Amino acid sequence: MKSLYSKFSEESFKIVSIILMLLGDFVVCRWLWVKFVHNPNLEYMIRFQVKLLKKNPGFQNIDIPPDFHEQIIATLQKGLIITFILVVGFHLLNYLGLWTNKVLAFYYLRFMAWTAGLGTLIIGLTSFGELGALAGALTFVGLAYFFVAIGFIYFPMKKNEESKI
Repeated sequence: MKSLYSKFSEESFKIVSIILMLLGDFVVCRWLWVKFVHNPNLEYMIRFQVKLLKKNPGFQNIDIPPDFHEQIIATLQKGLIITFILVVGFHLLNYLGLWTNKVLAFYYLRFMAWTAGLGTLIIGLTSFGELGALAGALTFVGLAYFFVAIGFIYFPMKKNEESKI
């Protein structure tokens, strides 16, 4: 492994790390979108909940609009989009922090690389039948996160380069 990382300067490793982690952000966002918005059972679950709601004595006289399930799905989509924007924005700030040698960003991204690597690798490897190419992308991203996480061992935050935040 040392020979692999010796081909990088600290600056080039940061660039590669930022690109790989940003790619990971987009792949995970895509997986979440497919998992929650394109779930074939989602409409069935919403309709089932509406049936249960109508059986509740407190809701029997309330008219539920016929497009209620579509409104729930639209709300879910908007909520996910806002979440994606916030998470990717937060990560972009941390990538900028990594580039400018911020201690907190370094430790956050190191932790994220290990945990996201494990999570995306497990999800990718266990869902090839269900997700196909997206499972392959998740597996690749999981390996990329591990590459970055191990690289953080070879390129630690240097004491003289640390800045406070």
